[in-house]
Amino acid sequence: MARVADNFPLIQEYGFKEKAIYKGTWYPYVRDIDPTILISSTKQDEKNCNNWWFKTNYSNWDFKNEVWMNKKIDFPSISEIIAFKENDENEWLLLDGSPQWREPKEITENSFGTSYKRLWYHIESYIIPKESKNEIDKLVKAKTFWILSFPEAGQRYQVFSREYYWSKAHAFFQKNYYRGEIEVEITDRKDDKLISKAYLPYCNYLWEEEFDCSKEEALRFLKPSYFLFKGLNMKQGKHEGEFVNQENELICFDPSVNNKSLSCLLVKKKPFIKFLKENNLTIFWKAFGEKQILGNYSGKERYARNEKRHYFSLNDNEDLVGDSN
Repeated sequence: MARVADNFPLIQEYGFKEKAIYKGTWYPYVRDIDPTILISSTKQDEKNCNNWWFKTNYSNWDFKNEVWMNKKIDFPSISEIIAFKENDENEWLLLDGSPQWREPKEITENSFGTSYKRLWYHIESYIIPKESKNEIDKLVKAKTFWILSFPEAGQRYQVFSREYYWSKAHAFFQKNYYRGEIEVEITDRKDDKLISKAYLPYCNYLWEEEFDCSKEEALRFLKPSYFLFKGLNMKQGKHEGEFVNQENELICFDPSVNNKSLSCLLVKKKPFIKFLKENNLTIFWKAFGEKQILGNYSGKERYARNEKRHYFSLNDNEDLVGDSN
């Protein structure tokens, strides 16, 4: 590739004939192996709920479909999913994750002809200037919070895992066009009115190339965003998916990379809160959950959607407080 690039002009894509500029080793996109990553697969397992970072079990399956769907008080506690302790000293926060619970079904010849129950949450967080929190709280109380437009992090599949945060490849994709920008905007869907500037605390690593035998499957997991990585003065840990401080203490990680776990991004609370306070920032979470009946069932059965929405933030005592509907 280096010899080709030195001796032949790159013709622009999409039919344009003018000479293009090589932007970097990631363009044109022909790199089909990530030589900076040593794992051949993650250990992601949505059914495994027996870790110190996720102990929220759900087993309330023994109801008929209609009765179960109409139950509104048996949704798992989201506050226990977001804030938890590793031990008596270390407190952690979940910044992004999508836990789910599925009704266990006995495998029989007719398994594909039956229905099953599923309950899931999608939890996201946003870091905002502290002066914006009152406006967000007002919208929550006015029941108009959920019609806002919330940006999400894009998936990055052109950048090697260990190119994150320092390389030209990473810097190139930290642009609005590629959904990699550091600062985003929360706006009103009706008139695009700016509600608050915000910072996403996470980003998505994705390496899909699957035909070079370097791995068992496409690799996908969460990393801290550039904003969070720099703000907490992190460095990449010895193990993939783990980030440590300058004293080599683990402060941020996606547990599904090296453990049987759901994929989520966790951060140690104490240094994270210190970073927020020093920069006059705060954080809130929005969580959306739903009960579902999936699989094959009688065409006569119809079920209303049973959804639950949650808003959480930190109060002056750094405790998690929230609202749901």
